[in-house]
Amino acid sequence: MFTLPLDSVLLVGVTLIDTVTLETFALTDVGLDIICNNLESSPNPCTLIAGDQYCASLEGTPTNGGVYQMTLEVEAWVTVFGVGVAQPYLFAGYILDIVGESSGNSTLEEEAELWSVFPNPADESVMIQGLTSNARIQAFDIAGKELTLPINNFSSSNVSINTRGWSNGLYFLVVSTDSGVNTRRILIRH
Repeated sequence: MFTLPLDSVLLVGVTLIDTVTLETFALTDVGLDIICNNLESSPNPCTLIAGDQYCASLEGTPTNGGVYQMTLEVEAWVTVFGVGVAQPYLFAGYILDIVGESSGNSTLEEEAELWSVFPNPADESVMIQGLTSNARIQAFDIAGKELTLPINNFSSSNVSINTRGWSNGLYFLVVSTDSGVNTRRILIRH
């Protein structure tokens, strides 16, 4: 197989996908920007020359909390017979967890403080306590796939969820009410 040496990589963009709503955002939509540093090896700070190590940082003041899947869109440049050719490539699978308020809704914030999940980490089940009567519960894996919730016990404000069939890893429990949506992370360890 014939391969060409990599000349450089250009960071073209960053896409965020909310792990709960699956909405797509740009970094600027959540109050952040990416700052590249290629040690002045190229006029564009987000052009990274092959063979060296560089860095980039996320900077700004987050305006929207949440857990996002982050994908970096790059162009990998090679030279073919003296001509530069770009090949687009996506680096996916990064998780960006912005801690903070996801809305200015004080009722939602008050409700979010009322419900809790334990144990965390969990093994065979998790208990959700302090739910309102109209709460809807969803669970998502790290890839954003919704899981079927095997509910053991349900009362007006408490729910026990069987997690025996879940693989080890990070999950998101989402509680929706008339006031809005709030998310908690749980870790499953068998």
